[in-house]
Amino acid sequence: MNTPTIKRYERDQQRRLQAAELFDQDLSNAEVARRLQVSRKSASGWYQKWKAEGVEGLNKIRLPGPCCRLSQEQLQELVQTLLKGPQAQGYETPLWTLDRITAVIVKTTGVQYHPGHVWYILQDLDWTCQKPEAQAKERDQVAIDKWLAEDWPRIKKGAQEQAAKLAFHDESGFSLKPSIRRTWAPRGQTPIVVHRFNWKRLNALGTLICEPDGSAPDLLLHLQPETIKEDAVIAYLKSLHQQVPGRIVLLWDRLPAHRSRRVQDYVQANADWLTVEWLPAYAPELNPMEYFWSATKGKPLANLGADRIEELERVIHRTHRTTRKQPHRLQELLIASSLYTDDMFVTSEGGTQ
Repeated sequence: MNTPTIKRYERDQQRRLQAAELFDQDLSNAEVARRLQVSRKSASGWYQKWKAEGVEGLNKIRLPGPCCRLSQEQLQELVQTLLKGPQAQGYETPLWTLDRITAVIVKTTGVQYHPGHVWYILQDLDWTCQKPEAQAKERDQVAIDKWLAEDWPRIKKGAQEQAAKLAFHDESGFSLKPSIRRTWAPRGQTPIVVHRFNWKRLNALGTLICEPDGSAPDLLLHLQPETIKEDAVIAYLKSLHQQVPGRIVLLWDRLPAHRSRRVQDYVQANADWLTVEWLPAYAPELNPMEYFWSATKGKPLANLGADRIEELERVIHRTHRTTRKQPHRLQELLIASSLYTDDMFVTSEGGTQ
C-alpha cells in the first residue's frame, strides 16, 4: 500500500472520529459537513454508521487495492509535472483528462496504466475532478492583495467610527433560458428540460447590508425588465436610504452606470449619509452578493423552464424572502467572500450570530 493512500485514510479516520464528537452534541448532518469540510452525503453516511455501531463503527478503516506500481519518488515527480499544467506538456488547453495523465505517466515513468485506474491514483494523491473558475486576464492580484491588506481594514474601521452600515451592492441578470444543472435519472434516460427559446431577461439590483463586524445582515433586492442605467441606480440608492436609515458605506464595482457623472453627482450631494468605496477591479469573489446570485441560479432557478418572466420573478422574490429570514445564510455569503471568517460569527452556544 502506498504512502498517499495510507495518509488519506488516516485523515478520513480522524474526520470520522471528529464527526462522532459532533454527533454527540446533537448537531445536524449539514453542520457537521460544514465544520469538517466534507459532503453532506459523507456526513449522513457517518451518522448512520455512528447511530448503528457507535464510535467503533466509525473507527473501522479499510485500505483497499493492491500496491501502486509507482514508487514514492515517481508519484512526487508525477505531481510536480501535473502542477505545471497540461500546456507545459504540449497540450493546447489547460485541461487534464485521464487519457492525458495516462500519457504523462508513460512518458515520465514508462509505466502503463488503463485510464480508469489512473482515477484511483489521483484519489490517492488527494486530487479531485473540478470545474475551473473563469478569471479575467486583466486581473491585478497585487492590487487585490493590497486592497485586502490596507483598504478593507480602513473601510471597516471608518464605518465603525461613523456608526455606519456596510452595503455590498451588485447587479445581475436572469433569463428565461434555464440554468442547466445535473439531476438524477435512470441510467441511459437523459432528462429533458423543455423551455421556450424566447429568452427575455430580468435585471436585478441587490445589496447585502450589515454592521461593520458582519452582524445584523439583511438583503435588499429590486427587479426590473429594463437595462440597468444611471437612472435606475439613482432611484435604487434613494430607496436604499429610505429602507436603511442612518449612514451607509456602499461598496460596489466600477460598472459604467456606477461611474457615470450623474451618479457621482448624486453621491457627492448626499455625502451626509452615503460614502462610496470601490471594490478591486476584476475581483467579483470579494462581493458577497455574487454568491447570492450564484446560489439563486444554481438551485431555485436550476432547470426551470419558465414560460413568462413573471414566473421567474416569483421564484427570485421567494428565494429573497427565504434568505432574509435566515441570518446564518446571509453570514455564509459574507464568509464566502473571505472578507469575514467563520469564527467571527460563532456564539457561546456554538451556533452563528
